[in-house]
Amino acid sequence: WGTDREGRRHLLPVPVDLELAYEEETPADRLTVTVPVDGRLPACKETLLETEAGKRLFYGIVDKQEYREEEQGRTALFECRSLAALLTDNEALPRWYQNPRLAQLFAVHAAPYGLTGAQGKDQVFAGGYMVKKGISEWQAVAGFCSRYLHTPPRVTPDGVLRAGGPPPGGELCLGSERLPLLAFREIQRPEKRLSEIRFRVQREDGYGEAFVDEEARRMGIRRRKLFNLADGQKASIRAKELFEEGKRAAWRAEARCPGGIFPPLGIAVRLLGREERLRLTGIRYAWNPEGETTALFLRQEKEDQT
Repeated sequence: WGTDREGRRHLLPVPVDLELAYEEETPADRLTVTVPVDGRLPACKETLLETEAGKRLFYGIVDKQEYREEEQGRTALFECRSLAALLTDNEALPRWYQNPRLAQLFAVHAAPYGLTGAQGKDQVFAGGYMVKKGISEWQAVAGFCSRYLHTPPRVTPDGVLRAGGPPPGGELCLGSERLPLLAFREIQRPEKRLSEIRFRVQREDGYGEAFVDEEARRMGIRRRKLFNLADGQKASIRAKELFEEGKRAAWRAEARCPGGIFPPLGIAVRLLGREERLRLTGIRYAWNPEGETTALFLRQEKEDQT
């Protein structure tokens, strides 16, 4: 579906090409659709993608609507991003929150852009949280979630800001009869890991608080980074988070499956015949008249995940 600038909805033609992608590290989901046209379609501001059963897979804004004349005929290309894109595109007004809570941040930085609600621990946190000049609405929300809720936020296709909660239940068993594999590859990138982290707590101080990842050093990794510690952050906790981020980024895998599957990010994944504990970090679904495939992007499970 496409929604024009007057708010009218239009059922778009059956695509000749479609790709939907979403991943943990990118706030906005992405949808690219090419449809055949005879003339011109209404200029669309929003798009909606649903399954035949009515499950919403994507809702967002149109960044680009382009017409092409090719040998096969005339087509219209739509490049779209989910509602989280509005938060990344807009700069937040500087603001001080005394004893902040999720509902406050959502009301100021997310609700004005059409998000419908927030899910997460909505308790009042002691202290203060500063939204500084020059950061986006998304950074304002994500910074609060990281500092107080210890989780990255995510916007669902229904427009809900999800901040926390247990990982999705269930498990995908790749290579099984229900989920056969077309291809599988794994990538090791040890340069993503850190061996040493140093923090500066006060502006006038040096980077005196140092933490070392002994496992990385035993692997021969020598990579140090310096960080400024935000107010209220504990150096030991932040160091553990940064080491863990690097460790997860050092190993990635991609599994390509036939058909269209749309599991939630974070769901547990198992490869038939292997023992690794994996989690889903992203998907890329592709459809054309010849068929459909889904690429699943995976990371190793956190050691402390339950």
